[in-house]
Amino acid sequence: MLGVRMSFHVKPYIDWLDDGSLDWFWAACERRAIPVMALVPGMPGKLRPIVERHPDLRILVPHMACHLDSRVPAAFASLDDLLALARHPNVVVNVSSVPCFSNEQYPFRDTHPFIRRIFDGFGPRRMLWGADLSRLRGNYRDCLAQFQEGLDFLSADDKEWILGKSLAEVLKWPDAGAD
Repeated sequence: MLGVRMSFHVKPYIDWLDDGSLDWFWAACERRAIPVMALVPGMPGKLRPIVERHPDLRILVPHMACHLDSRVPAAFASLDDLLALARHPNVVVNVSSVPCFSNEQYPFRDTHPFIRRIFDGFGPRRMLWGADLSRLRGNYRDCLAQFQEGLDFLSADDKEWILGKSLAEVLKWPDAGAD
């Protein structure tokens, strides 16, 4: 098993982040080094007590913890809470479905300041690109191109990490080129 995805965006699942129901789960994943992708739209602060109690637990935060049905600036209303998690080295951010949060067409410039803040807080080795085709607004090519050529603050090395190398490292995928 490479990881687990949990969605905490509706009741009663939201409560599970606070009420101790999943203490056994977080501890087991930490002990077995199983990364947990925790969907917490607009609520990244709810992860803080969990990562503080389980410092070796790898947590991936999908869609930058944005409010899923919002666009800039409301989508990023909880960005400060997400950035507060950057001090925990095992928290990683999925910079996924970025076009869904934009009011603009490619290259989605209104999202750039938010992505830059995430980059400054987490760095390229703790950012994972993704498209989420099930909800993507626009097309896959533009979603990918934003990170390949649309963000002028990313170096070639940063792009390599964000566009795949970080994910392979986080999930401990074997090197495809290894014999």
